[in-house]
Amino acid sequence: MSDEEKFLKKFQSDLNLLRKSSHHVVPTSRGGEDNNGNKILLNSRLHSQYHALFSNRTPKEILKFLLQYFWGGDTTFIKEFILEEEANDQKMIEGYKKLSN
Repeated sequence: MSDEEKFLKKFQSDLNLLRKSSHHVVPTSRGGEDNNGNKILLNSRLHSQYHALFSNRTPKEILKFLLQYFWGGDTTFIKEFILEEEANDQKMIEGYKKLSN
């Protein structure tokens, strides 16, 4: 591959990271609404990778799949993650309060 071809390939790859794509959190074909409350913007590559991994599954179906096949039905990981995130959120709120005083 020539230097010019390498440059063009890299440029195309970088350009794809900048392109945004609207993703329905709950697919409209699965009953999700076509409104901003059910959409997020993803870069095009991430959007494609999401669907390659999860097809047209809903977030709840993805969690059930992970819980069954990767975590063996053990919900400890999920509970610990949620508790850790809540603690981090609380620390961030406290930090903002200190900054505003």
